[in-house]
Amino acid sequence: MESAQFLLAYNLSFLFDHLWLLSALLLVIFCTIAYWLNFIELPRQKRDKNEWLEKYGDLLEVEQTMTGLLHEFGQDLPCCSKCGNEEMQLWDVRNKYLVVRCTNCKVNRTYSRESKPLIGDIKTTSFDIHKLVETDSLKKHEMLGQYLLGHLRFPYFKTGINAPMISAITFKTGAAPT
Repeated sequence: MESAQFLLAYNLSFLFDHLWLLSALLLVIFCTIAYWLNFIELPRQKRDKNEWLEKYGDLLEVEQTMTGLLHEFGQDLPCCSKCGNEEMQLWDVRNKYLVVRCTNCKVNRTYSRESKPLIGDIKTTSFDIHKLVETDSLKKHEMLGQYLLGHLRFPYFKTGINAPMISAITFKTGAAPT
């Protein structure tokens, strides 16, 4: 037992004798991290953000385009036939059909390009939105991701696990239920 106390006292004595060395080492590590963040990482992130905005800045306007298309598209759609709700969400745009879903009772309705000519434009715009949201998701902890998150209109990241990202886009119908 005495040897354990002696060993502990010796280790504590050694630690206190070399505390200045430990403090200096921690200070050097802290300064290195601060230098790296301020003079290397943040300028790189700012440069990446500016390059992305120069190349893809027009994607920031794609949500406004989608809002206009859906407003026009929704004017010809009837309210939900089951519950009478006017608010719909995009549900599937990948196939040759467009699926919209009632936000209240979750009933899906499918439209073909032949029945609604705006579907082609909506599908094209949705692919641009997907590119925008994917970039934000990949860069969410960087300057670009934070910038994009502050400029997105729809809550893409609040959709459920089983819901498609595009389901965050909602719009109102204009006609009476059929």
